[in-house]
Amino acid sequence: MSVAIKICCISDRSEAELAIAEGATVLGFVGEAPLGPGRLPDETIAALIAAVGGRVPCWLLTAHVALDDLIDQIERTRPDAVQLCALVSSPIHTALRERFPSLQLVQVVHVHGPEALQVAQRVAPRVDALLLDSGSEGKLGGTGQVHDWSLSTQIVESASVPVWLAGGLTPHNVAQAITQVRPAGVDLCSGVRDSSYKLDPVALRAFIHRALRAGGPVQIGPNPTVAELQRSVLLLEARMGWLEADLIESGFLMVEEVGELHAAIRALRRAQARGEDLTPYLAAAGAEIADVLNYLLAIANRLGVDVAQASREKNLKNQERTWD
Repeated sequence: MSVAIKICCISDRSEAELAIAEGATVLGFVGEAPLGPGRLPDETIAALIAAVGGRVPCWLLTAHVALDDLIDQIERTRPDAVQLCALVSSPIHTALRERFPSLQLVQVVHVHGPEALQVAQRVAPRVDALLLDSGSEGKLGGTGQVHDWSLSTQIVESASVPVWLAGGLTPHNVAQAITQVRPAGVDLCSGVRDSSYKLDPVALRAFIHRALRAGGPVQIGPNPTVAELQRSVLLLEARMGWLEADLIESGFLMVEEVGELHAAIRALRRAQARGEDLTPYLAAAGAEIADVLNYLLAIANRLGVDVAQASREKNLKNQERTWD
């Protein structure tokens, strides 16, 4: 299975860009309501979500339980999902679903004991996902504390919706957590931050690399967009530990792959002239094209280039040029 990775408590644009560049698949922004670290004003969250521009989903963390307060905060921030850090009633879930049909509802369940299993089973049919966290008195998240993963495993196995795991995760224990619990995604805040509570790039990269390795191969759906392909290459490199590869070296390796592509094309043409079955030759050429594309997308990721956007802009210019 492929595991999703949410980096929470994002505080500014630089942290958002760092997390995306290292392979985070979801960003979490903590509203002023939750009791815990990383809180931001709604206006700041809205600006950061706008800056992300849909590259990865953005979740709003809130501890509001009153419907009017929730609606107001969601409308002010415009997230892709709302993470309800406090347990809300069934009518609240229903009302949010009706008011925001495209909004993903993620209910936090604090795993303090066996009763969490009953809570999860009761809430799951009303939401899109559950998130299991430790929580403590006066602090609804960001505790840095691990809870009983055996209970979390039972919830994952019995829940009717995807289940995320949070609570005390670090680069040192995330692989074990994924292997044992098998969650749909992992979520952390303090586990990759330094003493000043800023994202630590080394710890962040280690966490994402180990989480992706433990979670299984990166999945690519049918008919992916260019953006999805570009993102999948980033996740592949993060999973394999290739994000530190030298940019110039990557360029040379891509040129080598172009040479192998030409060799595959020559073999195809010769087989065609001999009247042979072209199936294996087409497959070989396709594999070389994929290798060239992977290197190209990896270089684009290093440079922060949106390939789909760059292609649109360049081809519009190409149509205006005069070709001799």
